[in-house]
Amino acid sequence: MADLVEEATARPESRPLLEPLGEIPSIKGLALQLTSLPESGDRGDINPLEWPLFAEQDCDELYIPTPNMLRAAAAIDRALRRALGAVEPGSVRCNASLYSVDAEGEVRKTPELGLMITGASGVGKSATVSRALSRYPQIFRHEALEGFKGPVDQVVWLYAQVPPKGNLKELARTLIREAADAVGDSGLVQRLTKGAANDPSEQLSRWQRWARGRFLGLLVLDEAQNLFRVAPTADRKRCGKSRVRVSEDLALKEVLSLFNRSGIALALIGTPDLRNALQYRMSVSQRLMRGGFFDLERFKTATDERFAKKLVPELAKIQYGPGGLQSSAELCKVIHRYTAGIHRLIAELWVHAHNVAAEHSTSPTLTMDDIHTAANRYMAPLLKITAAINDGTPGALDAFEDQISGGA
Repeated sequence: MADLVEEATARPESRPLLEPLGEIPSIKGLALQLTSLPESGDRGDINPLEWPLFAEQDCDELYIPTPNMLRAAAAIDRALRRALGAVEPGSVRCNASLYSVDAEGEVRKTPELGLMITGASGVGKSATVSRALSRYPQIFRHEALEGFKGPVDQVVWLYAQVPPKGNLKELARTLIREAADAVGDSGLVQRLTKGAANDPSEQLSRWQRWARGRFLGLLVLDEAQNLFRVAPTADRKRCGKSRVRVSEDLALKEVLSLFNRSGIALALIGTPDLRNALQYRMSVSQRLMRGGFFDLERFKTATDERFAKKLVPELAKIQYGPGGLQSSAELCKVIHRYTAGIHRLIAELWVHAHNVAAEHSTSPTLTMDDIHTAANRYMAPLLKITAAINDGTPGALDAFEDQISGGA
């Protein structure tokens, strides 16, 4: 254990791959770095027809992390440091792995390190990870690195979405494409797939060798529940089957095999279906949660302190006409009623309300009636589900996921 702590905290000059990570952040420091508030001030000169566009931009920028979001960001930082601190460029172990044709060669001596972030669609999982990753350069150039001639471009992290089908062929194609985009090498796709167009296992092995050669620290797989086939609520009721089952064992096995032998840290992001599926695979979940499990939640009540005293007051600043709405208990209650405290729906409701306000014939300004109209006009298909979520109706969140994903 002492060796692992030493690896994670080693100075950049002794572990050069840690250089792009900077200093280890505190939770307070992360809060300051990740919190994002849109520009405030008098913007009364904006054309009302442009209000929805500005509201969308400002709502996208607005991000106030919850304590669990900050813990997840800190876990990402630890995972990167553990993975990259275990690599010694120029060492016998490292060189043997990088220059061996055997994909099983070990480049790192750290145990597999994974973390998992789950939560309902729209609660801020992807936003949290993307903002955490934005603290580091994705590509970091080492002008000199032990054992290498000339500059070396290190790929610090890589983000990919698991394709809807969740099979190995689509997953391998996605990882290779994301790798090519990250380094700006359009020819990489052809090189990693040449002669193996119908062999996704070989493609994934080639991608792994590429990733080790670029000293990849963290692979993020978003929408990881797609590794499992999720039956819509109506089908489950009709057939009596469980909600999740493995979509294709081969894809999951290859991901885990890559994770085990590469030393690359792995972060899985997904809906509650991911969490529920892994409850039945103890050996898998133990390894994937070595770096921590973080369940991000919606604001469960209109009086939640983070909702009523932090988010809504900042949201109320995103207005462009004279007067407008003030943050209040009533405003919190109305917003929560229509959105069930789900971050994405809160932002969408606010933008739609500006659409309605911009239609006022004289003296346009945002009113409470605009919010009611926006909810019933633009978000009607979700209102019964959000009401059920607020009421604590069993299965309401499942129905919400079905609605978002297009399930029956």
